[in-house]
Amino acid sequence: MSRWMALIVGLAAMVVPSHSQAIRVDGGLISGTTGSNVDIRVYRGVPYASAPLANLRWRPPQPVVPWEGVRKADQYSPRCMQPDRAKDSVYSPGYEPDSEDCLYLNVWAPAKSAKGRLPVMVWIYGGGFRFASGSEKWFNGERLAAKGVIVVTFNYRLGAFGFLAHPELSKESDQHVSGNYGVLDQISALRWVQNNIAAFGGDPNRVTIFGQSAGATSVCYLLTSPLTKGLYIHAIGESVVGCLGPSAEISKLDTAEKAGTKFLSAANAQSIADLRAKPAEDLLKITGEYPFRPLVDGYVLPSNPYTIFSRGEQNQVPILVGSNGDEGTLLGRPPASATAFIEQARLQYGERADTFLKLFPANSDAQAIESNYLLWRDQVAFQARTLSNLMTHNGKVKAFRYYFSHKPPIPNETFREQARHDLGAYHSAEIEYVFENLDARPYLWADIDRKLADTISSYWVNFAKTGNPNGPGLPRWPTADAEHDVLIEFGDTAEARHDFDKAALEFLGSSLAKQEPVGVTVSSGTSKNSD
Repeated sequence: MSRWMALIVGLAAMVVPSHSQAIRVDGGLISGTTGSNVDIRVYRGVPYASAPLANLRWRPPQPVVPWEGVRKADQYSPRCMQPDRAKDSVYSPGYEPDSEDCLYLNVWAPAKSAKGRLPVMVWIYGGGFRFASGSEKWFNGERLAAKGVIVVTFNYRLGAFGFLAHPELSKESDQHVSGNYGVLDQISALRWVQNNIAAFGGDPNRVTIFGQSAGATSVCYLLTSPLTKGLYIHAIGESVVGCLGPSAEISKLDTAEKAGTKFLSAANAQSIADLRAKPAEDLLKITGEYPFRPLVDGYVLPSNPYTIFSRGEQNQVPILVGSNGDEGTLLGRPPASATAFIEQARLQYGERADTFLKLFPANSDAQAIESNYLLWRDQVAFQARTLSNLMTHNGKVKAFRYYFSHKPPIPNETFREQARHDLGAYHSAEIEYVFENLDARPYLWADIDRKLADTISSYWVNFAKTGNPNGPGLPRWPTADAEHDVLIEFGDTAEARHDFDKAALEFLGSSLAKQEPVGVTVSSGTSKNSD
């Protein structure tokens, strides 16, 4: 080889992009690809646990099986087993293959971060613990990573595969529990981040968990789990549903085991061994009222979340939480009539129903439908408010609240029949703004949308970096607590304001206080631990 040829080869080697270099993670070496932004490396389909197949179905996630050579991390894995969404659903990402072999994650990292120690944002998707995956197009982490963080998304088991409890499963467990396999997957992914993210240029001591809907509910649960201590230092919950308050849905182990016994019978199985032998597709076809959600098992989730928060026993980390202006347009089901709405109110609130109906009147069928939408809005806002106040009542951490009221330019006629209402700032509408990933949807985005997306994503990145969303060039975001009911509203712009619909939030708070045996006064101007 001539001297000039050697020089050319040497120069070429110097400019080979860092994404082509293999890095070592649990299991072996992987190589990634370049994102659409050449300054971002992307690693797709990286295993963080063994495939939960055969005898590993309904067991805690196990370590990855090592591989030889360099594994190409250039394709998303299949999503975890789940029903198909309606094709015309605003939540449908299009076709994705299913498999029980689904415990994989994806990483977006700045190409020059190998020697840095960048903060890490780990996304937990929503979908009611039944749907979704970490590879949906609106969760692309490239734009966030370009702002100086590493983004991780992952799959966790769903439905019966993630949350089946049964006496046999509890008996074979070292902890004598069952049912929280999907939560254990989430914790396993966070442990993978602790062990491996430095290889991507990330700082394992600066991890932020963030999620929406069931993902935000997962954030709420993870705050209460002793198994997550030290795995993250900040938490973001977008539209928490089902963790705190009157709409909370969390079973205890014995209740979940009884439901699991009914599921076994519906599957025509005589034992868990029989059930493990059945094809996954057959299990998806079984219908019935089964609470396939996280549950209080005394191990992963030691107690009712409200009780843990009220005692100050949760993980003490700064939190950013909020909700949307039109949560109910897709999340809730309109009442059949004003009469049905009133009957449900009297059944649920008894002697306090008259107060409820003054806040949410139902003097006509149309008014009942509007009140139902407002109720959904306030129930989700209430959970954000309650979580914020519970996290800050001992003064150890700061909380920041938001209210997303901006209406994306979604073509309502496409989904009007599904929602029976203009969608507005619907449940999950903020996600594309958070990821600054508007082009994941083919809407007629305006400059106002792109500016708002830049603002919101910058707040989220700042929070991941420092535990405070504020930063240069952004409207000031005040801290929130029970004595200062303030938040920032994301309308056409970002603007700090006092809380909205406070009387309704107070009513929902008083309902929670009546339901829970241990508590903090979380909805009034004073909040203190009762112990």
